[in-house]
Amino acid sequence: MLTRLPKRILGLVLCLVWASGCVATTAAGIGAAAGVGGYKWLEGSMEKEYPYPFAQTWEATLAAVEHFRMKTVERKVSPLSGRIEASQPDGTLVRIEVQAKPNQITAVAVRFGYLGNKDASLMFHNQVAQELRM
Repeated sequence: MLTRLPKRILGLVLCLVWASGCVATTAAGIGAAAGVGGYKWLEGSMEKEYPYPFAQTWEATLAAVEHFRMKTVERKVSPLSGRIEASQPDGTLVRIEVQAKPNQITAVAVRFGYLGNKDASLMFHNQVAQELRM
């Protein structure tokens, strides 16, 4: 019985090491997935990454602009990025940048006015997410 005890302890330790490695890997994967979709506020712009290809996110962004009845002043688009300058009905300037990232992720940054408006930016991102059926 005493000779089997070290083997059992070794087996238990190996199982714990193996299990802790899987947990760490799983936690890292969950953390990476949680990173997509978080908001980032930087100098008046609110950016969010969406787990959708550029073309689909661009169309959702255009639909959000239309939803809020913004008048498009300028629109530039290339295969991997796009920029929209628009004005709200009250005349506030809105700048929107859409940028393709690796792994079918697209970043959308929006800025309302010169200083930015967190509430308006959040509402805009919520509409983009709704257009994407998130």
